[in-house]
Amino acid sequence: MSFRPLALPPGIAGRVWLSPMPGRLQPWDRFVADARAAGLTRIVCLTPREEITELSPDYATAIENHTLPCQWQALPMRNYGVAQELQGFKAGVEEMAVALGGGDVLLLHCAAGIGRTGTAAACLLKRLGLSTDAALQQVREAGSNPESARQSGWIEAF
Repeated sequence: MSFRPLALPPGIAGRVWLSPMPGRLQPWDRFVADARAAGLTRIVCLTPREEITELSPDYATAIENHTLPCQWQALPMRNYGVAQELQGFKAGVEEMAVALGGGDVLLLHCAAGIGRTGTAAACLLKRLGLSTDAALQQVREAGSNPESARQSGWIEAF
């Protein structure tokens, strides 16, 4: 399985996995099998639609045709950047936190599963009660990390 687990604070019912974009670095059917094996209930996509279409046509088709193996949540961020507006991003992170509290199994991804994924994961961990330093440590241990000063600042301000 190509998913990397993100350690969550104690008492959180759900689970979070980090990954590159579905279907980008592996065949689409392999992603679907991995998603089912991991028990995914929600994919949180951090890439804009045009980037998905360019990098993973099978994923774009599954989104368009509503044939994903689970629920889909869009929380787009620019590559090496952040979301266009903080309030919408905060609402998306809150939605993830509530879903985790209910036992959902989330997959966070951007194109490579590193910068935007690490940024969103660190913000989620902060929402779940971790300090910035602890959140970044957990994200790094899971193989992701913010990749720009803007992303790091976004986490600090969250």
